Amino acid sequence: MFMVKNNNTAREDICPGMENKLSELLTNCQTREILFKEMPVLMNSPWLSQVMGFSLIRAQEYLPENLKISKSVIRKIDYKLKTLKMF
Repeated sequence: MFMVKNNNTAREDICPGMENKLSELLTNCQTREILFKEMPVLMNSPWLSQVMGFSLIRAQEYLPENLKISKSVIRKIDYKLKTLKMF
């Protein structure tokens, strides 16, 4: 769950973005679906557990070459996360 400050109080609104850790993005059904659709190889890889504490951008630094995500896919994920309608 992502915490957002609003009117000086913490609320549990979901505002996912590329700065969130993969573990945070995977806790939400909508964001998890995006990740599995756009990066199925990584999402089904044992390497996922090694980068759960990182944002997707940061995780790229540690992933083996065959699991790195292209810049176009990262931009696509970023766009989808920014345009999600969360209720």
